Amino acid sequence: MRLDAYLSSVHGITRAKAKQMIERGMVSLNGKTAEKPAASVDDGDDVVIEKFPEYASFGGEKLAKALRDFNFSVENMVCADIGASNGGFTSCLLMNGAAKVYAVDVGECALPEKLKTDPRVKVMDKTNARFLTTDNLGGQCDFVCIDVSFISLELILPAAAGLIGEGGHVIALIKPQFEVGKKALSKRGIVVNARERERAVDKIRGAAAACGLLEENFTVAPVRENKNIEYLILFTKKLLYK
Repeated sequence: MRLDAYLSSVHGITRAKAKQMIERGMVSLNGKTAEKPAASVDDGDDVVIEKFPEYASFGGEKLAKALRDFNFSVENMVCADIGASNGGFTSCLLMNGAAKVYAVDVGECALPEKLKTDPRVKVMDKTNARFLTTDNLGGQCDFVCIDVSFISLELILPAAAGLIGEGGHVIALIKPQFEVGKKALSKRGIVVNARERERAVDKIRGAAAACGLLEENFTVAPVRENKNIEYLILFTKKLLYK
């Protein structure tokens, strides 16, 4: 088995990420730093990951889980990260081989300096994603990921759909706490009622379908203790009329 395939199978990471880790010298094979993703791994070989990649924020773990669960690759894709904030999604995209990332945030992006200066990243501070178009990006994207707060995804999805062509993809983080009314929140801002969370998800499914985004896959996002349960959903753009 190839080394990158072995890492993907055993550790649940994408092939693109495994390849990048090997090329960065983060993997050893039988006591020596592995240099080639295609290196052969046989029964009894000792494969060690010296360290796992660290994302810029916990958001990176969420997107990484979506990519794993959906068996979805962003390798060589032009991507838009809506709600870039601290760069969790952006760092995950780069670690998984994205060719270009437009890091969009309505405020000022708090990306680490290494992301801001990465030639693959175009920082778009103080940009309201509701009005984002391909003109702002100089063309269509292959993929859009969304992690926004204090606003419903209903207001973001139409613009996101406009950034991709037919067959393009969107992964959105559904945060029920920003989709339900205040009455559905506990004193700590938690959506404790499962039916309310289901309603939030169904609302986003309907909003996505209205702009030509059809659901392909769905998973629960990683969650920290005493935090809201959130969801990740994969959409593919289809033409409404032909």
